[in-house]
Amino acid sequence: MQSASGSHLAIRALRWVAVSCFLCACALLARSTAMAQSFTLAEVSPAPSLPGPDVGRGGEAPALRLHAASADESQEYATGAPAAPIFVVTPELRADTLAARGRYEDAIAAYLRIRPRTAEIDNKIGVAYQRLSKDQDAIAYYEQALARDHRLAVAYNNLGTVFFHENKDKQAKRLYKRSIRLDPGEAAFWGNLAMVYLEQKQYSDCAEAYQRAFRLNPEIFQDMELNGLSQNESPQELARMYLTFAQIYARAGMKTEAIVYIRKAFAEGFRNLRWIEQDQQLAVLRGYPAFEQLLSQQLR
Repeated sequence: MQSASGSHLAIRALRWVAVSCFLCACALLARSTAMAQSFTLAEVSPAPSLPGPDVGRGGEAPALRLHAASADESQEYATGAPAAPIFVVTPELRADTLAARGRYEDAIAAYLRIRPRTAEIDNKIGVAYQRLSKDQDAIAYYEQALARDHRLAVAYNNLGTVFFHENKDKQAKRLYKRSIRLDPGEAAFWGNLAMVYLEQKQYSDCAEAYQRAFRLNPEIFQDMELNGLSQNESPQELARMYLTFAQIYARAGMKTEAIVYIRKAFAEGFRNLRWIEQDQQLAVLRGYPAFEQLLSQQLR
C-alpha cells in the first residue's frame, strides 16, 4: 500500500479476510463470533460434484470425487454411441456426502470404517471434528495425517487454524508457512498467514501476504461476501473493507470491480469524496467515465 491512509484501511480490512470452499478451503471458527470467517480449512483433492438434487448445487455443498468403472467406460452400444459412465459410491464418497450435508458425527464414523486409512482420510476426520468445535480431537487427527504423510500441506494449514483459534499465533504462523512451502499456489494458506501477521501487528508482512492471496484468487472478496460476512460487521467497518477491496482491484487494473466496491462503500454511508479523489491507489480510476459519474452522483 503506497499511501499511509490506504495502508491503514488495508490492514483494518484484512481482519475480515477468508476464502471458503470445503474441499479446497472452507471457512471455520475464528477467535470470536464476529470473526467467524477469519481463517480457512482445507481438504484434499477437489473433484467434480456428484450428480443429484442434494449435492453440489449452487456451490452449497463440497465437490465429491467420482469413481467410474473403467470396464464400462470402454463399452459401446450397438449403434456406436459410448456407454454412459457408471458412478460407484465408495465408502469415502459416502462419508464425504455426509460431511457435505453437515452430518459430521456420521461422517466421522464412516471415515473411521475406511480401510486402509490414509493421511487424506485422517485430515478429513480432523476437519469434521473441527466443524464440531472439538479442537483436541481435530489436532489428534491432523497430527496423525502428518505422521502418515509429512508433506500433506492442507493438514499443516488446518492444524494452524486450530492453534490460531486458541490464540497460539507463533505455532499457527509456523504451520501456515510450512503449508505454503509445500503448496505456494493455494490462496487460502496466504490468507491465513496474513491473519497471523495482523494479530502480531506485522502490517507490512500482512499486506504482502494478502496481496499474494488475491493474485492467486482474484475472486476472493466475492467468496467472503458469499459467506455472509456482511451480516457480522457494522456499516462503518464494511465501508472500510469495501474501500480496501477497491484499492486492490484498482491496483490490479480491474477498474469495473474497483468501482463496484466504491459504490458499496457509499451504500454503507461513506462520504469522504476527498479521500477517494486523493488516494494514490485509486488514481488509476481518474478520468474513467464510470468513476467520474459515480463521484458526480455523490455530489448531488
